[in-house]
Amino acid sequence: MMFESFSGNRRSRRHNLPTPAPAVVESLETRSLLSASPTVTVPDAVSPGPGQIGVLTDSTPRIVWSAVSGATSYDVWINDVESRERIELASALPPQILEFTPDEPLNLGVNRIWVRANFANNPPGPWSAPVDVLLQSKPVVTGPVNALVPATPQKLDGNTFPITWTSAPGARSFEVFLSNQTTQTSTTYRVANRIPVLDARGNAIPDGAGGVLRQEVRELYLNGPVSLPAQVPKAITAATNDSSIVLTVPGHGLKTGEQVRVTGAEGNTAANGTWLVTVTGPDTIQLTGVAGSGVYTGGGTLTQLTQLQSQLPIGQYRVFVRSTDDANPGRLSAWSDAWDFEVTPAVKILRPSGPTFDTPITLQWEPVPAATHYELLVKPKGASDDQAIVNVKYLRDTSWQLPTSQLSTISFNGSPTSGTFRLSFRIPGETVRTLTTSSLPWNATASQIRSAVAALGFQNTTVRTTTLGANPVHELKLSNVAAPITVIPVADLSPGSISVTSRQIPPDYSELEFRVRARRLTQVTEVATSGKPDSGTFTLTLVTPGAKGTTQTTSAIPFASTASVVQAEIRKLAGFETAEVAARTMEGNTTWSLILPQFLGPVAVTAESQVSPGSVAVTKSRTSPEVVGLWSATSSFTTNVTPVVNSIPGPQVYTDVKPTLTWSSIDRAARYDIWVERNTQSSVYLKTTASGNSFTFDSDVPAGNYWFWVRAVSVSGVLGPWSAPYQFSTTGGAPLITAPLNNSSTANPLPKIQWKGVAEAATYEIQIAWVNNQFDYLRASGLKTLEYTPDTPLNAGTYRVWLRGVKADGTALAWSAPVTFNVT
Repeated sequence: MMFESFSGNRRSRRHNLPTPAPAVVESLETRSLLSASPTVTVPDAVSPGPGQIGVLTDSTPRIVWSAVSGATSYDVWINDVESRERIELASALPPQILEFTPDEPLNLGVNRIWVRANFANNPPGPWSAPVDVLLQSKPVVTGPVNALVPATPQKLDGNTFPITWTSAPGARSFEVFLSNQTTQTSTTYRVANRIPVLDARGNAIPDGAGGVLRQEVRELYLNGPVSLPAQVPKAITAATNDSSIVLTVPGHGLKTGEQVRVTGAEGNTAANGTWLVTVTGPDTIQLTGVAGSGVYTGGGTLTQLTQLQSQLPIGQYRVFVRSTDDANPGRLSAWSDAWDFEVTPAVKILRPSGPTFDTPITLQWEPVPAATHYELLVKPKGASDDQAIVNVKYLRDTSWQLPTSQLSTISFNGSPTSGTFRLSFRIPGETVRTLTTSSLPWNATASQIRSAVAALGFQNTTVRTTTLGANPVHELKLSNVAAPITVIPVADLSPGSISVTSRQIPPDYSELEFRVRARRLTQVTEVATSGKPDSGTFTLTLVTPGAKGTTQTTSAIPFASTASVVQAEIRKLAGFETAEVAARTMEGNTTWSLILPQFLGPVAVTAESQVSPGSVAVTKSRTSPEVVGLWSATSSFTTNVTPVVNSIPGPQVYTDVKPTLTWSSIDRAARYDIWVERNTQSSVYLKTTASGNSFTFDSDVPAGNYWFWVRAVSVSGVLGPWSAPYQFSTTGGAPLITAPLNNSSTANPLPKIQWKGVAEAATYEIQIAWVNNQFDYLRASGLKTLEYTPDTPLNAGTYRVWLRGVKADGTALAWSAPVTFNVT
């Protein structure tokens, strides 16, 4: 929940004079009747009848009063009748203005207003007769809103969006009515208001009069705090040492009321533990119930344990909010205006991304709970949507196979001299079809074969003869094949035989990109008993639409079955595994609401019953509005499976004793072959394999220049092309000095020496020689950073510097190449 504390202005105004006890307020009301005083009215208050209290819908109404002769100013006092809480005391208002609009909103419920006149040299006049007004303003719903999608802010992706609203203060509670427009179900949530403000130890904070300072709730997460799986810890950079520890955690991303674990904080160790948090800024949070134990000296990480969530499946929703004031019994406000929103989660793509060996290529994505269909868009990378090569809007699966070309090689054996042959094509699908060509002579030409195949309905078929002579070979190419087709030769040759081998060839699309979004097509069908049956069963028959529609009937269902029993029976039917059922019973009859996925059209539902007395029948059926989800991120892929070696920044020089090289990952690769050569050698330096897209040399690599190649091998054994040669150098485990540059000059007598580190080094040792003066001029060891500045200024002259790393066990590594520089 979100808490909204009273503003500082209102709090200071409320407490600029001591808040009276109830007895003081009663005395005030009594004294106000004793003598002449301003006559107060609230013009916007509407009275429902003579003598009845005026009702307001505006929480900051205009208050008007009559003038008092000689008055130099006026005071206005506003009180909450039920709680005796002072809303506002406005003092010394100018005498020429006989009206006042409160700076802070009135409380819900009955508010009482007094006005009195002040005089130059006399005590203030008596308070006016009190005027009561009843504030019954309805809340205004303001969310949920997806701020990340400005074009359609009420389409939500994710489950961290709360229902939010605004309201005048003083409600005892709120009711939130959530209507699921897709499933035609609803839920009402009651949210307690006026939550006490707690200090760091969890105790209520008193206000200036000794009462309890309270906060106003304006937010509802339907699920509340939900436990999170393992989260990446975030670094703590500061922790205050006071009665309420405030942590600085840059970009924490938390919300008030979530739970965290703090570990490793040094100095102020009381911060370590598990805490609820209050957000005080984008980079700061306050820990609930803990005071500081010392000055923070560093370290520490914060891990988020819970997240406030509103878990709703894909669908259309409508929400209303109303309030109950703090009277006894409480008065209900009118319902707010409706707030419509959609939960439209973006699909998460699984593969492919980047180069892929897949043939044919299969696009895959994660299912979205409650989604019935998916829309797929495939196009050349960078092309507009109207140039898409695939745009399927109602897929029921979470994968799609791109059409390919199929290349079938027809080979003759045994040198036939006579006879005929036919080609039979077995086409997969829900119903397997077999098509066979007319008879062809054994020595048919490519044109004759193409004509015979085209006559079967295969479009864009090509045939070419690759081998002539006694045993000809023909290549038959079928384009846009959704799934592999089995080609079977039927031959009557003398002598010899014929054989066919086929393989899939992905089209040369260069680089493609695709994205996916979820859709939900739903209908709600009501099945009801009549006649108050007390025995018997019924069955439901569901017929899906279209030429490929199916008719399925449930098993016998007992007349008094719960929603879960009916749901289980329907979910046994193919295609209805995600169906939901709700039930309600009134006066002996039960109505089941079947929430069914649609198949691009309404599902026909009928009921057959053998119940006594009465019957079971479908009473009504409604198609819900279609819900279209947000698009997934775009994933690009290509059939070019040549790895690309990743270069390191700057010169391609590796200082590690055992360097690591990486390259682009290839989808569906089983392994990678690696080839390394050294410039000074004529033989191969290394040939090996890697299971992933990185390789670390097993043994120390001597300093020198090298060439590196890598290729991918698919899960089916297909060898990809070798990468472009990658040339690099190694230092044999020596650091590489990057500043100053060799043979450079500087006027700075305290030059900064910087270097590229060595992975195996725990510390570094540096030696600086003063050329022609002292070889061992400066020497320092135990350096833990990658830079060094001399403690004392260097004299003008020429210097030479070397570096080496030292392992944690004290083993010294190789010295770097020297760098010479001048100090002028």
